[in-house]
Amino acid sequence: MNIRLKDVSKVLKEGNEVEKVILDKVSLEINEGEIVCVMGPSESGKTYLLKVLAGLESFDSGDIFIDNIHVDHVPKDKWPICTVYEDYFSYKKWRKRKFSIPYFLAIRKWRKNTIPERVKTVTNLMCINKKELLGKMPHKLSKGEQQKLDIARYLITKHHAYLFDNPLAALDAMTKLEIQRQLRQIIKTLSVPSAYVSYMLDEAKTLSDKIIIMNKGKIEQTGKYSEITSRPANQFVSDFIGCL
Repeated sequence: MNIRLKDVSKVLKEGNEVEKVILDKVSLEINEGEIVCVMGPSESGKTYLLKVLAGLESFDSGDIFIDNIHVDHVPKDKWPICTVYEDYFSYKKWRKRKFSIPYFLAIRKWRKNTIPERVKTVTNLMCINKKELLGKMPHKLSKGEQQKLDIARYLITKHHAYLFDNPLAALDAMTKLEIQRQLRQIIKTLSVPSAYVSYMLDEAKTLSDKIIIMNKGKIEQTGKYSEITSRPANQFVSDFIGCL
């Protein structure tokens, strides 16, 4: 499984006047088991890029291939890509009962006899103790525990690629580092391509195989952490990295 973009562009227009360039000939390849961290200042196109990859937003020109199949031949509701957001799942619905990960398999019509093994696989990957964590009532879960369960909820449904829109932003430094390491191990174990929007250079260093720096919808530089920090492609990248 891989994801490939070639010269993908998006311009928001008002009448005949160009209002804003959202994506500017973005070319990117994410290979099997690879984690790409997407970085850049506010309104650089990071989140819109993820939404385009997920089939949630349109693009004007260019090509996107999922596992070497052009997306024009794949219905949007069949794209095998999952996006994990910063906002936690609404635990208010579960205030009077325990959080049930198997529920998310049941509503997707998984066979009942396959659910326990899948739950075991994902909880082991996420280092989730079923008795201590899954047995808690929702109002007794910490933010870190909520986010662990939320990520598990996405992972358990077996998508072919994952997109992460800064999902760990609200966590404290120690919890964030723990989940970052677990997340990297999970992606490598599942061997799926992943893109992760990040605002922290240390986070990108921990998670990524390569980093892309965006500015005004354009990719300014692509490379490993050591390449980005030691050999910035231009003044913008140098200034941006220096501010992190």
